[in-house]
Formats: sequence, structure tokens, C-alpha cells
Amino acid sequence: MALLLAALLLPAFCPAVRAQQRGDAESIGMGKASVATARGLSALYANPGALGLEHMGLYDSVQQVEVDLALLPMGAVAGSTYLDPSSLNFVFDKKDRGIFTDDDRLRLASLIEEGRLSADAEVDAFALRLRAPGIGAIGIRYGHRVRAQMNFPENFRTGVLGSGDVFAKDQRFDSPEIGGDWTRNLTVTMASAWERPVDPEETSAWFPAFGVGYSLSYLEGIVHFDVDQSSWASAHVIQSPLGETYRSIEVRGAYTFRSSTPADSQFKASDAILNSGLFGSKTVTSIGWEGGLGMSIVILRKMSAATVSITGDPLNPQQISHEDRSKRDALVFGVALDGVGTINWNGANRLRSYPDIRDTLTDQNGGISNDVIYRYTAKLDTIGAFTTVLPMTLRVGLGADVTAFVPGIPGDLIASFETAFDMNHQIGGERATRCSLGAEWRPTSFFVLRSGMQLGGRLGAAMALGVGLRPFSWLSLDVATSEVTSLFFADRRRVDGAFTLGTHFRL
Repeated sequence: MALLLAALLLPAFCPAVRAQQRGDAESIGMGKASVATARGLSALYANPGALGLEHMGLYDSVQQVEVDLALLPMGAVAGSTYLDPSSLNFVFDKKDRGIFTDDDRLRLASLIEEGRLSADAEVDAFALRLRAPGIGAIGIRYGHRVRAQMNFPENFRTGVLGSGDVFAKDQRFDSPEIGGDWTRNLTVTMASAWERPVDPEETSAWFPAFGVGYSLSYLEGIVHFDVDQSSWASAHVIQSPLGETYRSIEVRGAYTFRSSTPADSQFKASDAILNSGLFGSKTVTSIGWEGGLGMSIVILRKMSAATVSITGDPLNPQQISHEDRSKRDALVFGVALDGVGTINWNGANRLRSYPDIRDTLTDQNGGISNDVIYRYTAKLDTIGAFTTVLPMTLRVGLGADVTAFVPGIPGDLIASFETAFDMNHQIGGERATRCSLGAEWRPTSFFVLRSGMQLGGRLGAAMALGVGLRPFSWLSLDVATSEVTSLFFADRRRVDGAFTLGTHFRL
């Protein structure tokens, strides 16, 4: 019960959206199976090692400096409870036993189902990529990142709220996943690419190119909250004296809740958005750093035979022209490590902690009422700076250019597989191993269709859909969702989407 208490006491600065992990439309539209195939802007989010390589499936013989720029690339996902103000108020309003019916209890159990009280958002002001073929690339992006997650212990949701009888059996509730933060970040990504010489007569080349890269982000924190994952509560049934009809339980537990907000008491959320400049803004409560590493290896490149055309007399040719060979990276491997770093929160920091809850309750007078729960409130103390760890994820993937193997397919067809491993189980991470399959089909130069599916991770089973338009060589528009089924069901657990408007040109 202490865990429920800690969550119900969360103050109003809990943000409504959270950091969309790899919030670019391409990654989302392929079920996030993009670590191996990411090129261009998506490499800023997906794999730093791919930043210096050519776009997979998009090749030409022009070797000039390339510039990719996206304005306001954004991605967001919100659980359905967040989307309904009346439901959100119902979850966090004070509960009085006199009017809290069984129907209310069952409704609460459904509204705090895993995923319904979690949300992510990433809104960048811009993302820029500058690539010099054969040398390397640099990427820069700046924007806001927000996350909030409230996953109550599942046995509490089903065993206490679902059954409504905390006196029925011994129970223990632990490992809460409750927390979130709001940061803005300036990220610089640098990558180098190497190509080995290939015999002009070869039609297949193994390991002809690879790229390595790293990213470094300067983070400024705005708000933060968390319930320590070591928090727990238990209910132990006590045998009632002979002849007595009431039931008793021993309640034990401990919890710790921390928060950080700007020291300025006049802080408003709009201040952090409208006055979002880096370095010294009054909305800053922390400073942190985040790093990432990546490698992308072209395993197999397939090339067509070079063609030569001659005009005039063969013994005295007037003109000889060579047609460049087309090349396609048929198999690509990628690996990336994300979220390496910490944030030091040094704003108006608060701590509410009850280290040793020990109490005996009976159901004689209604059992656990609102007044009983508030016996475990504890004092809200001011504390000094504290450090939080960022959610670290290791991702490994394999991409295949299907068109390279089956040239008869119209356009370009790319398939990919990715698996992601949660390295430290922090709020905002994958939470569990994720496996994703993705496909991207470009039947023409101005249209691309993306689709994917994933199992595991934070979304569980999910289907993805994305569309890209490129009406001009210098303009592209991408939209996507990583949980397309949510759009068609009234009882959806979450909705999400991503949007990117970008331009590409050569210098």
C-alpha cells in the first residue's frame, strides 16, 4: 500500500509526455528495426556509426558534400489514461471510502494498467547532418525530451484493486517503475567511414566499407521525479482470535520519493519552452552528459558489370563512353550503445521517505481507508543535489537490400531485424529485450512505404506503419506510428506518432 500512497502523492509537476526513444519517423515506421540500415537524419537517433555512410538503397555516382536538415522533427506516445482528463483526475484525486465503490475500484485497476500511465515525447528544433564522402560526417541536433512512467506492481493492480480484498492472503508489492524527467539537449554526432579498394571486375565484395561514430549530448534538466525501485510493501495475514469474525494483517514496507524543480518559485512550464536557450536559463535544475557509440559494417556489396559504348569505326573510335557500375549494399550489420551518462539534479530538491512502515490493520471499521493510507505520508524534506543514471540500451541489427538479390523487384526494398537489450532498467529504457522486424519499400523516387512489428520492450507486441514523400529532390516528409493497432480500437492503451520535414542538397 505504501507504493500506491507514494504514487498518489506525486505533485503536479509530473510531465504529461516523456522522451520518445529514437523519435525519428523512419525508425518508428519500421517497428524500430533500423540500427543496421539507418542513414542520414535517422542515424542521429539510431546509430552514430551509420552517419558517414551512403543511404542504403539510394546510390548515385555523384561524390559531393551532402547536407541533410530537418526542421521540428518530433515523436510522441501517450497512454490512453493521459489522453482523458476525467480519467486522469480520477486516478490522482483523493479517494474517500464512503464514495469509492467496487465499480470505481475496478475502473482504477483498468486505468493504471501497464502502459496507460506512461508517455514519451521528443521535439527537436532541428537536426543537421553534414557528410563528406570518403571522409566522414557530423550531425547536430537540439531539442526537448520528456518522459513519465507509472507502472504499478502488477500483482497490486490485479490482486488488490482487481479482487478488492487486501486481507485475503499474504502479498508483497515491489519493483515499482514510477518516474520521469524533462530535459533539453544539444547533441553532436561525429562519424568516419572507410572504403577498401574493390577490383573493377568483381560483382560482389565482402566487407567493402564500415563506419564508426560517437555522439555526445549536453543535457539541461528542468524537472524530475522518481520512486526508488527498492520501495516495497507487504501484507501478512494474522490469525484472528478464536470466536472473532474480523480479519487482521500486518503491513510492512518502505518507500522513497524524490523530486527536483527549478529553484525559481515562479517557474512555469511555458518558460522552459519559450525561453529554451542553453546555458544559464532560469529554468535549469541540472546539468548532465549523455554519450553513445555505434558501428555499421557493410558485409556484402553487389555491383553490376561496367559497360562501355563505342561510336565510330572500331579501329578508329571517335568516342568511348563508360557507364558507371551500380552498387547496392546487400547486407549490413549494425551495433549501437545508447544512453551512457548521468544527470546531476541541483534545483529545488525534495525527498519524502518512510524507511520502516510497520502497522497492524483490521477490517472491523472498513479496513484500509483514505485516513489509514495517509498515516504513511512521511515528511517532505529539502535535500541537496542527487544524481540519476540515464537508461542505457544495447542494440544489434542486420539489414538486407532485397532488391540487390532480386533485381526484378520494382524500386528498392529494404528489410531489417533488430534486437535491443535494456542494460540498467532505468525509467525510459526498453524494460525487457525487444525484437523488431521492419521493411521499407520505395517503388518510386518520391514515395516510400514502411512497416514493421516488434515483440517485447516497452510496447510489447506492436505493429508499425510509416509513409515518406519526396516531391522534390530537396524536400522530404515522413510520418509514422509504431503502434498502428491503437488507432482502430476504442479501448486502446496508447497512441503515438512521429513527423519529420527535411531537406537534402549537395554543396
